[in-house]
Amino acid sequence: MTGRLLLLSCCCCSVMILVVVDIVVVVVVVVVVVVVLVVVLVVVVVAGSCSVRFLLFFWELLWLLWLLWLLFLWLLLLLGVVLFDYCCCAVVLL
Repeated sequence: MTGRLLLLSCCCCSVMILVVVDIVVVVVVVVVVVVVLVVVLVVVVVAGSCSVRFLLFFWELLWLLWLLWLLFLWLLLLLGVVLFDYCCCAVVLL
């Protein structure tokens, strides 16, 4: 019985760690996007004009950041499911 409680607490701990990491990733991505937007706005204001090529580059950069963030969240979710299944199977088998 103690082994089951230990594995269950380990499982809960790993899930909580994944949740915290997920929250940190969301905050970091939001901060990075805001900083990039501010830098672009400052460059546009200082330069006085903005070319279409620069806007397209900026849009592609934001799109790439968004896709990388979704990929990371998907991998994090997959890792959480694997850890949760492993812990639950270990608890059931004990």
